[in-house]
Amino acid sequence: MQSINRINSISVKIFALGGLIMGFAGCRFGNYSDPPPSSKFKTIELYRTEPKAFATAVYYSDNTNEVRETSLSALPAEVLMVYSDPVYFLEPKDDPENAYFLSTTHDASTLTRVNEQGKIDSVLHSEEVPLWKSTTCTTKLTMVQEGEFDRSTPGVIPSSRGQMIPYQGRLKIGVTMVRSFMGDCTDDFADIARCYQTPAGCTPAEVDGARALLDLYVSYGQVLRIEDLSRVKALVYLVDFE
Repeated sequence: MQSINRINSISVKIFALGGLIMGFAGCRFGNYSDPPPSSKFKTIELYRTEPKAFATAVYYSDNTNEVRETSLSALPAEVLMVYSDPVYFLEPKDDPENAYFLSTTHDASTLTRVNEQGKIDSVLHSEEVPLWKSTTCTTKLTMVQEGEFDRSTPGVIPSSRGQMIPYQGRLKIGVTMVRSFMGDCTDDFADIARCYQTPAGCTPAEVDGARALLDLYVSYGQVLRIEDLSRVKALVYLVDFE
């Protein structure tokens, strides 16, 4: 499984290198019946793509990790919203280095970067923010994109209006999302575990926050035991689209 095989190279890229610091973009031009305006973009390409493999993983403070194949039915909405089928690849005229993928079905997009060889090779970081209640524990999200554009199989796809819209081929990309934790998170992890296991002792917002953080890894991926949360350095999921 490619996503599991990617785990070692991803850990080197994220934890040893600073990566390319960029923000996440969000805009919408409508569905693919109404393509983005050519006046703003030097490249407007449409690609078919769909998730083929999914894995969840946990990195621990002792530099060990656990990784497990996970059902595609558990894929987080945040990644499916961006990598729709089909999805636009756009390069702005006024900022060609900061290309991005734009969903045709949701108000969602993400920055990306294409190297000199025409391969997708991008690392994006969110801001570092407090995780929970403690001032000693922070978290940030890192997104790694690695892949290519397969233009060997162009075609057309029917739109919602009955038009036949051309696409350039298939987007083959591995997307890795890493939520890393910095500082002393002992108290926050203990509180999160308590709210996850005993909702009656927490506010609805706290319960929702604990579930949003842990459900994918504890309940769906079953790659993390709640009693091991105190040792976690990062929570990771990997998706292969083709």
